[in-house]
Amino acid sequence: MNKHDDLRVIKTRKLIKEAFYEAVHEKGFDKITVSDIAGKAMINRSTFYLHYKDKFDLLRSLEDEVLEDIEEISLSVTRESIQASRLTGAPFPHIVKLLTYVQENSEFFQLTVRDNTYLSFYNKMGDLISKRTFEVIFPQLTLDGLFSKYLKHIVVAIFSSIINQWIKNGMQETKEDIASLITKIALSFLAIN
Repeated sequence: MNKHDDLRVIKTRKLIKEAFYEAVHEKGFDKITVSDIAGKAMINRSTFYLHYKDKFDLLRSLEDEVLEDIEEISLSVTRESIQASRLTGAPFPHIVKLLTYVQENSEFFQLTVRDNTYLSFYNKMGDLISKRTFEVIFPQLTLDGLFSKYLKHIVVAIFSSIINQWIKNGMQETKEDIASLITKIALSFLAIN
């Protein structure tokens, strides 16, 4: 494939994604069709099928892209950054990065909170957060015992719920305010153990 073809593929996928978000906003995911997406993207259905099997494949592709980006953001979490936030009272920098990412990709995240139908995405996001935060940064929280076993799930559920509610409310509060809230809650949980 030459460079010109690569640019056409990138442009077509971008058009499809934009059309997808527009169609979902108008009709909801359950009611949209490939024809709706193709029409809004001003492409043929056959062109859509060159890139995606169906609307579910497109959604999975979008989820995978976002989860990869979130995993990349989570790599910036270190014991030192957590400790610095603990000492200074500043929000965790990775949470600010995550919320910035949510704002920059608001179309996707608005889709995930619409009608509460995308809980699987938040479960996957929670797994990423849990793995990085609890297994790498705070391995002592993976100790045996009922409290430690459920603490991880409780913390992830709380953080996912806060982010979900922030999105539902139209991101009215600043990302710094939400990051500070999450940081305070996280530090209070870490103080328990």
